[in-house]
Amino acid sequence: MECLERVRDMQIELRKLERDIKELKAKLYSLQAIDYGKEHISGGTPKDLGDQIAHFNARLKFVQDKWARFVRYSDFVDCMINQIESCQLRALLHERYINGGSWEQVAEVVGVSRQWIDRRMYRLAIKEFEKIFKNSLQEFTAVYNQCVV
Repeated sequence: MECLERVRDMQIELRKLERDIKELKAKLYSLQAIDYGKEHISGGTPKDLGDQIAHFNARLKFVQDKWARFVRYSDFVDCMINQIESCQLRALLHERYINGGSWEQVAEVVGVSRQWIDRRMYRLAIKEFEKIFKNSLQEFTAVYNQCVV
């Protein structure tokens, strides 16, 4: 279960980092030329265009690295989900954890009511996933250590 929740957590973190990148990019586009006619104030860290670009590039590389690790981790989890025999249970877990869908979206994709998912299907899906997870624990640990830790 924690392994599935981690996919959702990583998605949330990546959306935040993507917003940070957009904000940094907007700041880069709004930078103005330095006015050398003004009195120079010493102290602090100079933030000229080169510094801003270097900061942006470092942050972008950080986000790209996180994104690559997230893709590898979620692909591995998705492979485990795809081993579930029932197509409805597979669809439930895939829509909820890989696609990040709400419970209403999950119910629509699976073609059942939200109540049916709450009462029966979700528990069955998790039980099936846990069986596969136990059989893949060694592989999962290696992927987890490379992608999450």
